[in-house]
Amino acid sequence: MTAPIHDLVREHYAKSALAVRDASGCVENAACCGMPNYSTEELASLPEAAALASLGCGNPLMVADLREGERVLDLGSGGGIDVLLSARRVGPTGRAFGLDMTDEMLALAQRNTIEAGATNVEFLKGEIEAIPLPANSIDVVISNCVINLAADKTAVFREIARVLRPGGRLGVSDIVADDALTAAERAERGSYVGCIAGALSFREYEAGLRDAGLEDISITPTHEETAGMSSAIIRARKAELTPGAQPSTGGELIDLEMTIAAGGRARRNEPVPDPIRVLFVCTHNSARSQLAEALLTRYGGADFEVRSAGTEATRVNPLAIRVLAEIGIDWSSARSKAITEFLDERFDYVITVCDRARESCPVFPGPTNTLHWGLDDPSDVDGTDEEKLAAFRRTEQDVAGRLRPFVEVALRAAGRTPRPSLAG
Repeated sequence: MTAPIHDLVREHYAKSALAVRDASGCVENAACCGMPNYSTEELASLPEAAALASLGCGNPLMVADLREGERVLDLGSGGGIDVLLSARRVGPTGRAFGLDMTDEMLALAQRNTIEAGATNVEFLKGEIEAIPLPANSIDVVISNCVINLAADKTAVFREIARVLRPGGRLGVSDIVADDALTAAERAERGSYVGCIAGALSFREYEAGLRDAGLEDISITPTHEETAGMSSAIIRARKAELTPGAQPSTGGELIDLEMTIAAGGRARRNEPVPDPIRVLFVCTHNSARSQLAEALLTRYGGADFEVRSAGTEATRVNPLAIRVLAEIGIDWSSARSKAITEFLDERFDYVITVCDRARESCPVFPGPTNTLHWGLDDPSDVDGTDEEKLAAFRRTEQDVAGRLRPFVEVALRAAGRTPRPSLAG
């Protein structure tokens, strides 16, 4: 059921992005145009296309209480309106991440970012059921009428709790149904892509957040969208790491930021720390996981020790080797490896890069962060040799785009200073 819903939502919002790009106007029959939810001052500070692409039901920034230096993640970031506004609020010492699964929306958001001149912004491709960021790395999660679109809302709540640092906050706008409405009655009132049919009830929403480990949950309706269905503001918080700690003061991650600002581990009497160990897992360890291993080995330097493996070993695709050679990486001696080679080893991060590997990836012992990056398989592309090579180039660029925020966040979470070329 998950894949059909993702495809339905992706197709709808891809059309929305193209309509804004081509006509600079709200999309006919879209869920809603989000511009009325923002102040005139906020809209005036943004590219017009960012505002026109807003299809939300509220303004999550009104409740997120963003602060200077914080790291904020927008789930389902669309054309980037909430990411760009968040970036202004957290300032140059903070960072705003946007996560979206639609290529057309990501392209529109990147264009809007350039036009806005924002430099503390990162857009990530992925699904909100599998957020491609490390655990305990985000101060605030926001979202604007997107969680109701998710195919697996339990996974979304679990992922929110995972990426929030201790004391981190959730502030979202979403559509919520009266508790008395059945799922069938919700579907009668509107479509899934219209943010109605997939909405949770008040009771279901609160239970989902609480089961994921969040607390201080409040759901406040703001206005009725249709009979028995309301826009609402949802707040929650992740428990502090230790009892008695000051709530939302930055906790462990902000302490690390202060250490970094003070010089981090550059003091001469500190030992050189062990590298951060990362394992990329794919089905055949032929293309995507090989590209990821090669790129992180280059970009991460001595701070990372990188491996890749497949649920079964085959061979390294010659086109992967060729694409890496084009950017100066000699991968000709690499071999395909089975995941069984690494079951007795400890990894700080295990990152699966295809759905089949995600379903069968073993549980690794020790303190491992498990992430999933849903990458298109370039080996599936049919066509001419040049078309196949172009597919591998796109995958290489996709991996490189995901690695930049991953390296920065992983280094900061480990108390190390990101390299300037990656921190950007």
